[in-house]
Amino acid sequence: MMTTPINRSPEPGARLTVIYVDDSPQTRKQIDRYVRDKLAASGDPHVIHFAESGLGGRQLIAGLKTIDFAVIDFNLGDDAINGTKLCREILEDKSPKATVLLFSAADPKEIEAEELPKEVKVVLEKDHKKVKEALDECIGDFKRALLVRKNSSEGDKG
Repeated sequence: MMTTPINRSPEPGARLTVIYVDDSPQTRKQIDRYVRDKLAASGDPHVIHFAESGLGGRQLIAGLKTIDFAVIDFNLGDDAINGTKLCREILEDKSPKATVLLFSAADPKEIEAEELPKEVKVVLEKDHKKVKEALDECIGDFKRALLVRKNSSEGDKG
């Protein structure tokens, strides 16, 4: 399992925790660069973890306290643990409010047969532009949640 922490925050409660699970080194590298640049440019505190397989993803999920959003490939090579299993583990066991993005070049009927939780966003192709657009949406969702959290904690003080 490979994990790559990036830019740890001095405010643990406000840190964006991202996991990315994909068996393709090329795709991991592209997404790593995109997310790293996007979050660094915005100044948002964050940490990103990568895993190369379903088993690595499961171990990563088990070791994290919370997950804000996850980007997961549906088909993780020869692994017995596919992306839909990881989506369920995140939403049911770890972080019910997490944003989860599942992407795949698989037949849409194959993914539909998995009966994913409704919270999972699905990109039915490995089009990097569409994955990046979905990541932008996830980052925006997290920023809005942080703002609400910050405003409610300030209201509690006053």
